[in-house]
Amino acid sequence: KQSLKHISVSNEIKLQEPGNDGPLAQHISLMISGSKPLQVNLGNGKEKVVLELDAIRKHASFNRDQSGINNFSEKFSGPQRAPYEPMEGKVALDIYLDKSSIEIFIDKGRLVFTNQIFPTSPYTSISLTSDAAVVDEVTFEHYTSAWKK
Repeated sequence: KQSLKHISVSNEIKLQEPGNDGPLAQHISLMISGSKPLQVNLGNGKEKVVLELDAIRKHASFNRDQSGINNFSEKFSGPQRAPYEPMEGKVALDIYLDKSSIEIFIDKGRLVFTNQIFPTSPYTSISLTSDAAVVDEVTFEHYTSAWKK
């Protein structure tokens, strides 16, 4: 378990590049401020998924267009959108990621995105992009596979 506290996000920062021996769970708690959306990018250097939280437009979106193998169906591409407004300017994210799925719980499940992904190699990094956001705390937890090797 690893924690980072009080990180200013002025452009893009890499928060972690873990090894990925099995499922990877990450918990992120952050505050949104500023006029531009906050983006949370999870990827492997060439492929990624993007979560965007926009307090001004009052919506959240999840996009897996660049997530890896996705050319097998038109229904697999394009952003998913949902109405969203942060409570008291804070956003709590719980992100669970393994080799072929991602679940994002926003504000303890007030909004949830669950998706399959098919990256060509495991996702090994997470980065945040915003014009003015403060990350109160980031906690990374690594889980190994429940299946015996």
